[in-house]
Amino acid sequence: MGIGENMSGRIILIRHGESEWNEAGLFAGITDIALTSKGEDEARQTAELLCEHDVTVDTAFSSRLVRAARTLEIIGQKVPIQQKHYHAELRERDYAQFTGMNKAGVKAIHGDRAYKTLRRGWDTRVGDAETGKEVYDRTMSWFEAHALPLLREGQTVLVVSHHNPLRSLTAHLQGNTPEELAEIELGTAEAHVHKIDFSESRLSREVIKLGGNAKYGKRA
Repeated sequence: MGIGENMSGRIILIRHGESEWNEAGLFAGITDIALTSKGEDEARQTAELLCEHDVTVDTAFSSRLVRAARTLEIIGQKVPIQQKHYHAELRERDYAQFTGMNKAGVKAIHGDRAYKTLRRGWDTRVGDAETGKEVYDRTMSWFEAHALPLLREGQTVLVVSHHNPLRSLTAHLQGNTPEELAEIELGTAEAHVHKIDFSESRLSREVIKLGGNAKYGKRA
């Protein structure tokens, strides 16, 4: 199981590596966009970091979009994973008519307020785009149906997905408000490990991050 041996459930949240539209500064949403070479390298570095801490995965879940599925594939080349599943519910936020548009251009045309609402808003709709609350609700429905039962069994569960579903999961696990959710940022291919102790109804968070100051630590 790695990262300490006990029967607490652990859920590892990993955003996909850098995609071609991340690099270009475009809203990708539910469009199927490939990883860049940098994104593939990020996934390999994350896999190596997980291996350094003897992480093995009982069950892995990924979005069906190629940038997430490829990230999981790369991680699985180094990290032992017993089962893999691909679920549509883990897709990125649907940006509707803003999909494929330059983020800076959207901000310039529609203004700072609409831009922030589109990216980080809760229940205010911009155009036909999916709201933050809609992403949160579908992600929580998925979590309760698929991940939570496995965590209660003491499994290590890996979720490779996109920024908004993973921000929603992070907010749920940390007990954040919608306002606090808006401030959550997850870097491409960062691994965030959450440990849940069901016996004491207590959650502690263990974090692995990539970067020049890569660290592995805990906080209650």
